[in-house]
Amino acid sequence: MLRYSHGETVANRELDKIFGEGTIKDKRKRNKRAKEAVERYGYTQKEVADFIGVHYSVAGRLLR
Repeated sequence: MLRYSHGETVANRELDKIFGEGTIKDKRKRNKRAKEAVERYGYTQKEVADFIGVHYSVAGRLLR
């Protein structure tokens, strides 16, 4: 699995592009994209949680 530093991923892939339009309202898609943002693009759970409007502990549960 190819890993990038967080700075590289932020420059290449913004969260709004990862989540796309309407994804946050669809919980199944939201959870899938949240996991992708953390595992593939190197975002922290807190960054994803802030973006989707949930507490970081909730984001942690979404990623299980």
